Amino acid sequence: MMDLFEVLQIYNETINNFLYHFTTLHYIDDILKTNKLIPHEMQKDVGGMIYTGVSVTRKKDFYMNDEDSICIILDKDKLKQDYKIIPFNPHRKSKYKSSLLSYRMNSEEIVVTGKKGLINLDKYIVNIIYPENK
Repeated sequence: MMDLFEVLQIYNETINNFLYHFTTLHYIDDILKTNKLIPHEMQKDVGGMIYTGVSVTRKKDFYMNDEDSICIILDKDKLKQDYKIIPFNPHRKSKYKSSLLSYRMNSEEIVVTGKKGLINLDKYIVNIIYPENK
């Protein structure tokens, strides 16, 4: 059973209008030049369904401890107009296996893009946080 703090944390993450994609200095130039995010892990198993897409998170500080992490901040509402966004929990099996709640226990989501990736990326970018800006 979840406690009140967990429920409030999930609620606050879901009303946030931003999603965060983390990359490194090694990849950021190609991402900006091609104006797209290509899924590196092509398929994600979510509740028995296989989706191809780009991993994002609802938590800005999810990977910000890495020295070369770059955070691409995306507008969730704009993304939802063109892509399906699915909650995803890669790390644990939950007792809530049959419900969406099991996937809300984690802050990761998938922007379902297919193999083409997330195209016209500049349409969705709100900001980019480089390591020196942390």
